[in-house]
Amino acid sequence: MGLTDRFYNLAKGYVDKMTQQVESIDSDALRELDNYNAQPQKSAMERAQDKIERQRAANASAANMNNKIRDTMDNLPPGYETPIPQIASQQPSTLDAAYRVLGVPRGSSYADVKKAYESIKARLEAVTFPEGSVEQRQAQRIAQRADSAFMYLAETLDSSGDRFERLEI
Repeated sequence: MGLTDRFYNLAKGYVDKMTQQVESIDSDALRELDNYNAQPQKSAMERAQDKIERQRAANASAANMNNKIRDTMDNLPPGYETPIPQIASQQPSTLDAAYRVLGVPRGSSYADVKKAYESIKARLEAVTFPEGSVEQRQAQRIAQRADSAFMYLAETLDSSGDRFERLEI
């Protein structure tokens, strides 16, 4: 097996792995959309009333939690540090999906996100797939997903650190 064949097989394996990740994200999004479409359609007034009721319930729940925390904090032994309550979301957000597409952990810096994006783009462009092949179409699809994820994250992250790193004094 020549070097070209090895390189092609390596790139094909990478594209297959990325395709599986994209399909997983697609299936999650499709499931979420199906769940949304399965719900009976309500009028704008009903949706607004539901939203108000959910907000009231959330406010009441938060107030109840604050009272429980306050009661607990009053009964702590001396020298004990108070815990910080954390509430985790159940549904993955678009932000989480963008981080997953680029393969970086949530909360990564702009420089890390950009490095991961450039790495993916370099892997996809470095290999010339046969024209019209399935691998070429998959690589293009993955590249589009990576572009979208990077553009979304670039809007939400502060890129000023990246600019200052490139300055020479």
